[in-house]
Amino acid sequence: MKRSLLAELDHGGEAIRVLPLAASDADVLCAAAGERGYSCAQADLAGCADKDTFLSRIAEALEFPDWFGRNWDAFFDCLTDLSWLPSRGHVLVLINTAEMRSDAPEAFDTAISIMQEAAMAWQKREGSLRVIMDAPPSFGLLNLNALIAADDLEFKAGADAPTLRVDDLTVAGA
Repeated sequence: MKRSLLAELDHGGEAIRVLPLAASDADVLCAAAGERGYSCAQADLAGCADKDTFLSRIAEALEFPDWFGRNWDAFFDCLTDLSWLPSRGHVLVLINTAEMRSDAPEAFDTAISIMQEAAMAWQKREGSLRVIMDAPPSFGLLNLNALIAADDLEFKAGADAPTLRVDDLTVAGA
């Protein structure tokens, strides 16, 4: 099954995508999303090893309002609002997630679940919230500039592992 990653920004695509990204790819993804009319924010989670730091990084990236309570309920409330970022949809790119994944796996899993729920809430309202995050280091890296320039970035889900494919270039996940 092949799907265009950029087309998935529209209503009905996968809410959370894990891709083998280099830190510089966040700029490329945000530029591509912006060209398609989406707001895009990037959060660098380097050094992020707990819930409080995670919430602060996301609040800064998405310009959460002053009333943000820095707890999971307020996180969900802000993700399902985003009225201060008017656009046809929203993309959040998370990079350098390895430390959070290893040092605070429960908080990371909770955050992922909340982002998934928020994306479903957007979908019910005919809106779009997508989260694209870097994969564990074992995935390898892509040349995302070349892939997006070709507007031919595809995702192929197989029984073994996810595969990103552009023409004859394939990068398989571990």
